[in-house]
Amino acid sequence: MSPCSLSRILMPAACLVASGCGLSVAPPPPLKIAAGLIDDDDRVHHFGSVVATAGRKLDHKYHLVNHTQKSVKIVNVVNRKPCCGVVAVGKTTLAPDEATDVVVTLSVGGRFGDVTHEAVVVTDDDPPQELVLRTVAQACPPLRVEEVGSAIATTPLTGGSRRVECLVKAYGASGKPPLDLDRLKLDATVDAGWVGVKESGIAEDDLTVESRRFYAVLDGHGKPGARTAAVGLLDGKNKVFEHVLNWEVVPPITASPKLLVIRPGTRAYPFILQSRDGKAFRVAPLASNDAGLTLQIPSAEALLTQKVTVDVTATPKSAAVPKVLTLETDHPAMAKVEIPVVVIE
Repeated sequence: MSPCSLSRILMPAACLVASGCGLSVAPPPPLKIAAGLIDDDDRVHHFGSVVATAGRKLDHKYHLVNHTQKSVKIVNVVNRKPCCGVVAVGKTTLAPDEATDVVVTLSVGGRFGDVTHEAVVVTDDDPPQELVLRTVAQACPPLRVEEVGSAIATTPLTGGSRRVECLVKAYGASGKPPLDLDRLKLDATVDAGWVGVKESGIAEDDLTVESRRFYAVLDGHGKPGARTAAVGLLDGKNKVFEHVLNWEVVPPITASPKLLVIRPGTRAYPFILQSRDGKAFRVAPLASNDAGLTLQIPSAEALLTQKVTVDVTATPKSAAVPKVLTLETDHPAMAKVEIPVVVIE
């Protein structure tokens, strides 16, 4: 028996207490907000994890019952998030003990993550009362690709290529199994292939999940700069998913900062030279000191990271400074590092 039903049964006894009959009966609990049309626990519905596909919609009925002794009128139904669903209501006037349903259709579609809808039922109480109905689902795509480790790589210019791996996950629910990953083929703009066969498991909320890995080879040749590659998953001739890999080709040695800005009154400019291909190197002193620049090199050993300082003996005029500062190294793939120079007078 619900608390609202109990309050109706105890109502006559409570009146007897008020008239002094001597019966020891506790007063009834107060009615809930919005005339007690629905219990608090029933005002939120969570579908749990669902597989999100194009056009998918989920319906839930909120059952409203008038537990009062007077008619209750629903004067308005507000759809707070029309992007996530629609609301339909049956009767708008409820006599005592009459019921109606508010149907919320949640638009899951191809979304990812929480899909939340809120509908507000407004009654004619004085003052008007608002009843909020909240409908939620955790949308999971039928296919998802996760990069294993750091597939977004920094590949040295002379370091050849790098092989990375990605994990493909296919999700399904009761009555609709996951897409068969053993049936899919790869269509990539780089060298790519499957690693092993699919593996099965159970995901959250009893979703079925299958997984399989593929590898892709990222090319590190050519000029420094950003690179992208696309790996498509084909079911027959139909491309059901495409994953884009991003990486950057960098020179064997990089300088930080990338630019030497000589400012008035400043004498020392520290730099870090970093090996990007795992090969240690040394830095040689500057061959020429005509521009009033000297180089402080703390270590004469071959290191992966060299911390150097460019000293300015006197702030020179722009015309006397080279546009590029050249630092010589004994790195087998990069004999010199060139750093642009700007003078602020």
